[in-house]
Amino acid sequence: MQAGMLETLWPTAMIAIQRQAKYVSDLLGHAQDLTMLLEAVSGDDGLAGDAVEGKAIDEAIRRQRMDLRERCRALARDLSGQSRPRDRATIERLLLDR
Repeated sequence: MQAGMLETLWPTAMIAIQRQAKYVSDLLGHAQDLTMLLEAVSGDDGLAGDAVEGKAIDEAIRRQRMDLRERCRALARDLSGQSRPRDRATIERLLLDR
């Protein structure tokens, strides 16, 4: 949202930040979808088949969800790292020029 508010000041940088933030948001949505799938599979023994299949499905969902969350953390760290003092100085200059 912050990048969207600053987009008119520095379109190329802010649009890139918005795209990265949207990607992180989409990945988090997929992780949430996996949580919902896990709940559905865990709550209905018929969906998972037998106990062995159920355990394998459960582990696969949990592993994929954990991988997505780790990717999101790494991307979010990269995204927040883009707000360097140099960028802050550029934004201040752009604001003053208006």
